Amino acid sequence: MELIIEKPECVLNTSEIKTGMLVYAKHVSWKCGISGFVTAITEKEMIVQYHPRIGNVTNHFFINAKEVAAGDWQIRYSADLSEVYEYPKPTDDGTNSEDKNIHDKDSNTDNENDKSINLNNENSNTNNQDMKDIRIFQEMEENSV
Repeated sequence: MELIIEKPECVLNTSEIKTGMLVYAKHVSWKCGISGFVTAITEKEMIVQYHPRIGNVTNHFFINAKEVAAGDWQIRYSADLSEVYEYPKPTDDGTNSEDKNIHDKDSNTDNENDKSINLNNENSNTNNQDMKDIRIFQEMEENSV
């Protein structure tokens, strides 16, 4: 028997995306994405800071590498906006593979949706308070239009 088992693990490529880069990210549970910039990044997690349109306030959200690998995030990033990179990469027909996954999820039954929401909540390492802040921000944006 082996004491240590080596397993392949999905991690963020810290040579591809770095602190200070501009980011637009959308989690599958959000109605719209949020733009910000990377304030910290490790192989397991990225922290994105954004302005929630409340005076001199800033907030942040976490992007977990496991969630990105699972297809829960749609991310665009750039160092200077001269070139914008996208993950997951768009398919040949111009749609994002993530968009297809969202469409497929919409066709699930209520029971299957409940299961996926529960799994997402159990597997998420994101701070619940941050998620509440983001939802409040999204509601404020919708009401201001």
